[in-house]
Amino acid sequence: MEIGKVPIKSPPAGAKWAWIPPKQQRIQSLGDFAVKEQNKRWRWNMGFHDVFESWKMVLAADAGNLYLLHLNAVKNEIMLRYQAIVSVEPSKNDTMILVSFKGLI
Repeated sequence: MEIGKVPIKSPPAGAKWAWIPPKQQRIQSLGDFAVKEQNKRWRWNMGFHDVFESWKMVLAADAGNLYLLHLNAVKNEIMLRYQAIVSVEPSKNDTMILVSFKGLI
């Protein structure tokens, strides 16, 4: 499976996104990571504000999890909303990969 040109292991049959509380520190950290990675990729100067909605999909015990985040970030003094997908691989010391990042309408 490939999302946003980043190969990840396919979710198991029937895997679905499950809502998780967005105010958890771990989720806020993933949102901050997503914004910082997007800044690196596109040479943006965006500031992370918060994650306001979040979901998790368990891929497999050895493949980690996907996190779907709706977040607020500040770009050019304007608060904007984005959707990010972050892969976390526990078998690789919780390696985080920004899979997708796009604006929300």
